[in-house]
Amino acid sequence: MVSVMLANNEVGTLQPIAEIATQLSGSGVLLHTDAAHEAGYFDQAHFIHDFKAVTGITPDDYLRHVGRRYG
Repeated sequence: MVSVMLANNEVGTLQPIAEIATQLSGSGVLLHTDAAHEAGYFDQAHFIHDFKAVTGITPDDYLRHVGRRYG
């Protein structure tokens, strides 16, 4: 697993998450980032609601799907 801090709060730089994800694609290595926090989600219920509205599934369902692919 690779864990990347999206925004460096000391110097203000943003990490190239899409590029990192592309480089990891197909490797079986999972990418973890704090992007939800940086997008202003401090409430889990709000994030879950918006995630489902956009993707049509809950984060738990997504993780189960990803687990089948990478687990």
